[in-house]
Amino acid sequence: MKSFYLTGTLLSAIVGEKTGGNAMFGKFQDSLLFVVLAYAIFRIGWGEGFTTMNIFILLGSLVAILSMVLRRSGYLETVEKKKKEAEEKKKNV
Repeated sequence: MKSFYLTGTLLSAIVGEKTGGNAMFGKFQDSLLFVVLAYAIFRIGWGEGFTTMNIFILLGSLVAILSMVLRRSGYLETVEKKKKEAEEKKKNV
């Protein structure tokens, strides 16, 4: 169990999740998301069509790209700060 935690911590540090996205492979990971999205569109448009696997790949890549955009824009940090402020106000009342 400890090895899974260490592996996850190491991977998150490499891809930049805990360092604000500025790690070594942060931008490379973002580029791969767009490659996967293009591949899914290609498979749907000129390949097999709307199969379960193609839809899963498409939706997964769209969710990952949306997460990347929200993380890079700072919107998630703003929402987290507002949530903490609301909890503090609720405790003080």
